[in-house]
Amino acid sequence: MHFDWKGALARVLFSLFIVFAVYNPSGRSYWHWLWDGHGHFWPKVTVGLMLLMVHAAIIATLFGALGRRGVALVTVAVLSAWVTVARLTDLDTVSMEGLAIMPLGVISLVYAAGLSWSLIHHRLAGITHVEVLK
Repeated sequence: MHFDWKGALARVLFSLFIVFAVYNPSGRSYWHWLWDGHGHFWPKVTVGLMLLMVHAAIIATLFGALGRRGVALVTVAVLSAWVTVARLTDLDTVSMEGLAIMPLGVISLVYAAGLSWSLIHHRLAGITHVEVLK
């Protein structure tokens, strides 16, 4: 298995895309499209179901790779890193957009960690994760 910074970056970008596709403060997201009053019902349902399936697959991978405690630990670590960077760089965290972006960014990075964990663990410790279907 090969895992390098390009694979990690691809997982981070994919996670950012999936999370911010559902909602983001720019006004261009599934949430805004769903409630704008324009367009047909069935395309909106189809896109919503596809987004739901992708999120469900990521969440299943996340909890399968890290477990509940691992997800909690990664969430706390990412949140504390986010707050630290915000404090050191004077990021805008008090506006409505800043308050909306922070949890979305944290969720994205937790998703990316869950998608990358098995490969990182294999690279560091030589341990391979295998899912057994029951």
